[in-house]
Amino acid sequence: MRLISFKPLKKFWSSGYADAEEPIRRWHDIIKTIDILTPNSIKELFPAASFIGNDRIVFNIAGNKYRLVIRARFD
Repeated sequence: MRLISFKPLKKFWSSGYADAEEPIRRWHDIIKTIDILTPNSIKELFPAASFIGNDRIVFNIAGNKYRLVIRARFD
């Protein structure tokens, strides 16, 4: 998986949400290990992830305290 920019995530936890840093970094470490991105591979690693249409996926961060919405392109 290719993450286009990590900078907005850093900006988020630096702007008063420091408790989100470790969970976001853990999410990132897991995501970058996926060789072939499929909906099944995402659901295996993140059972609580929700597919909401238009190639968007919602991840619960820090026990659902935060939500991270990404756009994924499946080839």
